[in-house]
Amino acid sequence: MLSYTRPHFQLPSPEMAEPKSQQNLTLPPIRSLFFRELALVKPQKAHRIRLTRHQLSVLAHAFDITPYPDTDARNALSALLHIAPRTVQIWFQNKRQACRKIESSFPPVS
Repeated sequence: MLSYTRPHFQLPSPEMAEPKSQQNLTLPPIRSLFFRELALVKPQKAHRIRLTRHQLSVLAHAFDITPYPDTDARNALSALLHIAPRTVQIWFQNKRQACRKIESSFPPVS
C-alpha cells in the first residue's frame, strides 16, 4: 500500500526576505482589466420615441417651409413640441432620406 506524505515547505526567515522595495510586485495591467469590465457591461438601447399626430403635422409643416432647419429652428420646434432637439434633427434627416428615395424611384423625365 502506498502512502502519501506531504512535502515539507520551509518559509524564509524574516532576515532572509528581500526588502519590500526590491520585491518584484507584478500587478495586472490596468488597461486589460478596464476593457474586460467594459465588455461585460452592455449599453442600454434607447427606447423609440413615438410622436403624436400633432407633433408629426407640425414637423411636416416645418419641413415644407425648409427641409434644412438651422439649430435655432430645431430648438424652437423641440420646445414647442416638448421633445429633444436631437429627436427633431433625426426626424428631419429621416424625412429628407425618404424624399430622396421617393424621387429616385421615378424615372427621369427627358
